[in-house]
Amino acid sequence: LTRASPLTMNTTLNLAAAVATLAAAATVVLRLSGGGPLAELPPDLRDSGIQSWQRYSETHRRGSVPRAPVTVVVFSDYACPHCRSTFEALADLQERYPQDLEVISRPFPRSGAPSYEAAAAAECARGFGRFAAMHALLFERAADLPVTAWEEIAEAAGIRDLPRFAECFRGDSVRATIAESVGHGRELG
Repeated sequence: LTRASPLTMNTTLNLAAAVATLAAAATVVLRLSGGGPLAELPPDLRDSGIQSWQRYSETHRRGSVPRAPVTVVVFSDYACPHCRSTFEALADLQERYPQDLEVISRPFPRSGAPSYEAAAAAECARGFGRFAAMHALLFERAADLPVTAWEEIAEAAGIRDLPRFAECFRGDSVRATIAESVGHGRELG
């Protein structure tokens, strides 16, 4: 019996926590297409059973990213520690398997106004092509919610047109986007 190094043990525990989080706390839709080792999976593991999973991903798909063999649609709340763990685990997997894994993030704010505002900030950042930076920043600063200076967060995420960001943040369009996403998350359970 060999003893695992602390780094290996932490990585194993983090991945185990992420898998548990994916199974228990986050709503995830998985799409597997043919080819490669994924084609060898039994049919019951290749099909999530969700007939129209694409509608949960299309509105939030990054335009120029080619489709990967595995697509995970995650509905997250920035104030949720389990969602943060899931984000970190999926980011690690995406870094290791950039051609094989696509993660599509959808807002699912359930922790009150600060969570909703964070979702609005992320969705507005999407319109500036800065969603990934804002998404990571919001999970990184989740302990700081609620935030009163959203323009500062937007600027830290690389958004330069702060008046337009503020207009989006207060607008009806972002509210409709979040409401639609929450509705989809509830449909999935």
